[in-house]
Amino acid sequence: MFCKICGLNIDDHLKSCPNCGSAVVNAPSEQQPTSQIPPVIMMSAPATANTNDKIAIASLVLGIVAASSNIICCVPVGIICAIVGLILGLFALKSKKRTQAIVGISLSAVAIVISVIVIIFWAFVIANSEHTDFGMPTEDYSQYEYSRFDKN
Repeated sequence: MFCKICGLNIDDHLKSCPNCGSAVVNAPSEQQPTSQIPPVIMMSAPATANTNDKIAIASLVLGIVAASSNIICCVPVGIICAIVGLILGLFALKSKKRTQAIVGISLSAVAIVISVIVIIFWAFVIANSEHTDFGMPTEDYSQYEYSRFDKN
């Protein structure tokens, strides 16, 4: 260690400088024990959830919305939510909330399958229906006689 006044190299065990006589502040007997040294306060950003964790939660929520919207026959909303939930779930597989991402992917995949089945079912029903306009029978006017218009 060096004296702060004259710059002389001093042994660590000395309490004063032999050249100028000034007190050595960093002498071992005058040093504070390490437990009394105030800790350095590290400034850090507030604790927030990882972005991938939020994406995993979003995937789970979209999977639930997609599955429930297919149950209430709102297929377009179900397909959109399922596709977005599936994509977000695939992005969130590396997060700490991997389980939520996997459940979101599973629900989204099931919702897509259900949506496709519902669309095929309704297409089949409409194509094979004897009625049009969703339940209103078609009028076949050929069976009626229009005597008013006949010239006989």
